[in-house]
Amino acid sequence: MNRMLSLAGVAKSWWQDKLGRGNTGGAPAGQEKTLKDLMAEQGRDENGRKAALQPAEQKRPDQTSQVIFVAEFSYDNSNGLPSHRRVSVVGLNGLSFHGYCQQGSELQSFCWSKVRGLMKMVDSGEMMATDEVLARHG
Repeated sequence: MNRMLSLAGVAKSWWQDKLGRGNTGGAPAGQEKTLKDLMAEQGRDENGRKAALQPAEQKRPDQTSQVIFVAEFSYDNSNGLPSHRRVSVVGLNGLSFHGYCQQGSELQSFCWSKVRGLMKMVDSGEMMATDEVLARHG
């Protein structure tokens, strides 16, 4: 147990030294900032990656619907060729989902059966099968 506490103290000191903050991290006494707060100040998520824009920040001029989630995936286009898509999803049902593609500003529909492999949820980084996405957000 003492070894775990010692390791935690070393990790805390390392992060404070690396981020250039003293023992309190610039916070008032007794209110030390969490690692998540420090990473957010640098525009990074809790895993240290550059934070993606939240769905509310990804507005289009003609976008009036509420974004449910943002996903990246490979999709068979109208020619049957695979293409990579990043879509702000505003609606979904058992056959398709609808959203604003990063390449264009108009609302598009995507058939679940044309999605290749797993979908990446941009906000969490999760990789999910299409049926899991539908079960969670449908």
